[in-house]
Amino acid sequence: MIYNQEQLIKHNLKLYDAFVDLKVVGWKTYSKAVNAYTFGFFRTSLEKADEQVETLGENIKSTFSAVRGVCK
Repeated sequence: MIYNQEQLIKHNLKLYDAFVDLKVVGWKTYSKAVNAYTFGFFRTSLEKADEQVETLGENIKSTFSAVRGVCK
């Protein structure tokens, strides 16, 4: 149960982080499928894109660092 605003903020941050992680995993699954479908033709490009998506996901999650400071 959520009893106060701090608990609500923590809950929403966990949900947001999980959603971003889900999107990153979804991209990696798509990338793996495209790589298999094209017999590795785009492998280097997809590996680079995987790294960029991973970095983007971490950057997106870190944009709420100010809010995280409020809820320790």
